[in-house]
Amino acid sequence: MTKSGGYLRLLRPVNCLMMGFAVLVGASLAYMTNLEVNWLSLVYGFVTGFTLTGASMTINDYYDREIDAINESRRPIPSGQIKPTEALTFASALTVIGFAAAYVTNLLCLGVAALSWLVFAAYSTVGKRSGLPGNFLVSTCVAIPFIYGSIAVAGHPKLSVLLFDAMALMHNTGREIT
Repeated sequence: MTKSGGYLRLLRPVNCLMMGFAVLVGASLAYMTNLEVNWLSLVYGFVTGFTLTGASMTINDYYDREIDAINESRRPIPSGQIKPTEALTFASALTVIGFAAAYVTNLLCLGVAALSWLVFAAYSTVGKRSGLPGNFLVSTCVAIPFIYGSIAVAGHPKLSVLLFDAMALMHNTGREIT
């Protein structure tokens, strides 16, 4: 497989698309009547969700490379298709793109994007070995895009989005525990 194919596998595009879509869902829950006016915020929000998810997938694979060498030896890093330093460079580039998209949306979006980055970094480095706290970190990453979408189009998290977000958080936590 080509190096670009290895980067694509690190990215896990289906997960990235789902997170970008979750931002759009949060935006539509917050501001259904005026989404066409905020189309640029929607684009930037999708880009932020997509790229930061790709960065988190890549960082997760970087930290799992020794375990993956035993259990998932065909993954891009343990197979040698992508070097660990190349994976970190790729994750850094995705992070910069995500933060830039968040910044041009608004400063609160940048703050939420930074918080999201800290949460997935905490999960990848220590959270996955912590049991229930790690489950909550993953669920937080799943829930954040809905709030982000609300902030991108309304400037703040709307109550309807917070209620939906709480359901998503609890549902995902149950799935993680199971």
